[in-house]
Amino acid sequence: MTPPMQQSKNVRIKPSFSIVAHDADTVELRHGVWNVRSYTLTDHARTGRLYGLLRGLDGTASRADVAKANGVTRAEVEALVDHLDQLGVIARAPETALDSYLESTGAYTTEAPAPPVVVLGGYALAAATARVLDGSLPGGVEVAGEDDPLHRALLEADPVALEDGLTFERFTERFEPWRGKVLVHVAEEPHPLRLSVLNRVALALRTPWIQAAVDGPMLLIGPAFSPPASACFACFETRVLMNLRESAAYQRYKDALVRRSIRAGEPPTLDALRALVAGHVGLEALNLALTGTTTTLGKVLGIYVPTMEIAYSEVLRLPGCRACGPVPEREATELYFDVRRWIDA
Repeated sequence: MTPPMQQSKNVRIKPSFSIVAHDADTVELRHGVWNVRSYTLTDHARTGRLYGLLRGLDGTASRADVAKANGVTRAEVEALVDHLDQLGVIARAPETALDSYLESTGAYTTEAPAPPVVVLGGYALAAATARVLDGSLPGGVEVAGEDDPLHRALLEADPVALEDGLTFERFTERFEPWRGKVLVHVAEEPHPLRLSVLNRVALALRTPWIQAAVDGPMLLIGPAFSPPASACFACFETRVLMNLRESAAYQRYKDALVRRSIRAGEPPTLDALRALVAGHVGLEALNLALTGTTTTLGKVLGIYVPTMEIAYSEVLRLPGCRACGPVPEREATELYFDVRRWIDA
């Protein structure tokens, strides 16, 4: 689903970078507000053309036109563009939903129509998320509540039975209607078993998806997944376990889910939390559908509501992941052995 690199003749500096002129020969490219990343470019020849060249790289003119308008050679423009590309400030394709609306300026080549989005989850939170997306997505929004046949199959799936390859292939065939769509799973309590099954289905269908959940006082937005390029949910879950001080509690929670002994309450602030989750995950899903990428691709946004602490945590792919890792890595045996164990045996 990630858009290919565009080969447009027109070059555009990413809209997220502000062009700040200190003088005509010293220009700063600034990204961000609180966490600022900036690059300062200086024309040591003092020709007075650097600012005009950078302003001309807005996607509306070709490189030849930019060179002609500023009285420089095409080779000088190409050298500047190459340097900007090394800095990572050249836009190849839209990176956010807001950027995608700039395609009509000629900065980007027109992409295929945006895929439909399917929102999975309980009625209230799923409906709130769908309202955020409705009207913004050309591909439309579908809500698959717990009474939807495919969602019901996901809820009732037996993860142990799906370990059989043939059984899993037959199970996955039922979800072919989701191929080519973007899935959004929202929940008012974490459900790792259900997400593990959804993860395997999405990997098989090469379907991008994102999850969001209310976890007590914590809101989790993401990660977003784009199979097979990004980390998957199994990578995320394993890394969470690796960083937990008390991982046994997480395992007990999963056991309780299997026994169906979890009783979720409804705090008086739940409506406000639903709106907060729906707004954040809705924007992430909009980015994912329109551009193939989003801020939470390979990251998870955590919001601790009591103190309103907000943090992004990176989620890297796990080498030898049991779900998305290459088969040789998953099934590799140990390269070295402890000979002393043989001697002591």
